[in-house]
Amino acid sequence: MHIFIMVLALCILATLKATLQSAFAKKNVKNTTDGIFFNGLIFIFSSLLFIKDAVGCNIILILFGTVFGLGSFLYQLFYIKAMACGNVSLTILMVNLSMIIPTTFSAFAYGEKITPLRLLGIILCLIALTLGVDYKEKAKEYKKWFLFALLAMLANGSSTIWQKVFSKTEYVSDSGGFVAWSYLAAAVFSVIMYFVLKTKSTALSFKITHTIILFALSAGIVLGVFQYINTKAVSTIDGTLLFPSFYGGNLITSTLAGVLIFKDKLKKSQIISIIVGVISLVLMSI
Repeated sequence: MHIFIMVLALCILATLKATLQSAFAKKNVKNTTDGIFFNGLIFIFSSLLFIKDAVGCNIILILFGTVFGLGSFLYQLFYIKAMACGNVSLTILMVNLSMIIPTTFSAFAYGEKITPLRLLGIILCLIALTLGVDYKEKAKEYKKWFLFALLAMLANGSSTIWQKVFSKTEYVSDSGGFVAWSYLAAAVFSVIMYFVLKTKSTALSFKITHTIILFALSAGIVLGVFQYINTKAVSTIDGTLLFPSFYGGNLITSTLAGVLIFKDKLKKSQIISIIVGVISLVLMSI
């Protein structure tokens, strides 16, 4: 039961964070600089949430956090670029398929079991993810889109593997320190990229207001809490169960959020996707 509660909490937090980002991005993000700046603010607030835990951390933990932070920064950068030049729905699918990377790694590196029912659940989860895609939308620049989407998938998958490796170290009990250093590093990388873009005359398209700070603060707090719980989950739940369950569950919660908050209308394929997703979660939890 504690596994179900933990995965459900992660799905809700991930959906809430994505909803806050989307609500802001739809009205304000016009270029890459806008996205980098806003994500940088989110990273700063996430790190400040656990900043007291960052003091006195072992150098090994700082190294793990910094590398994870770099991966988080690269993932967000490539994700923004892919969204800008291609199919939004396919981009989300590509990122979700990154679950295959840490799931496979967990099975081979740590001998975590993939039972027949769990394997069937993973296959159904992949089917659910592909059913939820709008394939009619054309990519503006397919080759560029595919490159950025692939890089986003690899960055996300690699970061998760790195977090999994960290979960096997003696420092995993300090999840707050890990989160703090991860997003401090991500914030630093964002600041560097922001000034690089600014030198190329790509300025912010929006003014910094209290509303923007509030959006970033809210998303940052949600992201920080999510990553804290996620680090705990990675260390206590088999990756062969956690990663497919999270991505399958996130598909369901994010789709429901789209209907309830953004008034999205579900297609038949998306309804089937949710049903298949629920079945996959049940099979994986047996």
